[in-house]
Amino acid sequence: SGDGHGRNSGKGRAGCGFRNHFSYRSKQVLIQVIRFVHDYPAALHRGAAVVLFAVFQCMFFSQGEQSDQKKKQRRDAMQIPVQRVRLDESAMFGFTCRRCKQCCRDKLIQVNPYESARLSAFLGIGTTEFLKRYTVRNGTYLRLLHDGTCCFLGPEGCSVHPHRPLVCRLYPLSRHVTHTGEDWFAELETEAGCRGSYHRGGRITEYLLEQGAEPFMTAADRYLNLIWEMMNTVDSCSESNSFSACLPGYLNWMDMDAVVTDYCRRRNLQVPEDIGKRARFHIEALRSFIG
Repeated sequence: SGDGHGRNSGKGRAGCGFRNHFSYRSKQVLIQVIRFVHDYPAALHRGAAVVLFAVFQCMFFSQGEQSDQKKKQRRDAMQIPVQRVRLDESAMFGFTCRRCKQCCRDKLIQVNPYESARLSAFLGIGTTEFLKRYTVRNGTYLRLLHDGTCCFLGPEGCSVHPHRPLVCRLYPLSRHVTHTGEDWFAELETEAGCRGSYHRGGRITEYLLEQGAEPFMTAADRYLNLIWEMMNTVDSCSESNSFSACLPGYLNWMDMDAVVTDYCRRRNLQVPEDIGKRARFHIEALRSFIG
C-alpha cells in the first residue's frame, strides 16, 4: 500500500498505492480486466493509486447516480479521512457500534471470491447466481439500491451479518498490506451522523477477534499473493500479447463455483463442501492458468 496518508500531520485520506514493483503495462492490463479502480489517473496523481480487494481492505464512498458536479464532489471525498496510521495489532483501539446503519449507506463494499462464497452459501445460492444478483463491476462490489443503501441492509440492520465482508468487520479500521506481506491498520474518521464512538479500552487484536476477522484476512492475503503473481505474469508477456493470451481461462475468475467445478472435473476431484478448502482449490486453479 502507498503513502498518500498525510503522515506528517497524523491525518490524511484512506487510500492505497502500488510502489513501482510492476510495469505500468501490467497495472493497466490488470485494471482493465479486474476493473477495480476509482478515478485511476487522478489517483496516480495523488500518489494513491490502484485499489484492490486484497491490497486495501477499507470502505469507500459511492458516487451513485448523480450530476457531474456531485460526482466530482464524490470523487474528491471518496477517500475517507484518517485519524491514525501505521497501527499494529497491539495498538490501543476500541469502537462501540450503536447500530445507526450509517456505514451501510453510500459505500462501495469490496468483496473477494471467498467473501462471495460465504455470502452465497448463507443465502443458499451458488456464486454464479450471487455475483449476477448482488454484485457489480465484475463481481468486485456489492450492489447498492437506488437510494444508496447496501443491498443487504434490512429494517433490523445487516441481513447477512454473520457472513459480512471484511471491510464491514474492520470498519472503522482499514487494513493495508504491502507486497512483502507487511500489514498495518489505520483508524478512520466516522461519517457525519454516525452514533458509534471510539474508546481506548482494548487493542486492535481484540477487536479483530471480536469481529471474526481472521479467516477473512487470511483469504484476502492469499488472493493478494495471487494478484502479485498475475501482475508478474503480465510483465513477462511480450508487449504484443493480450491479457487473455498471457492468462488463458481468466474470464469469470471471480466465480469460485464455476472455476472450482471446472478444475475438479478436469482432475477427477470432488468439489469440497468447506468454503475454506474450496477457496484453496480456487486459488490452485487460477495458479494453474499462470503456471
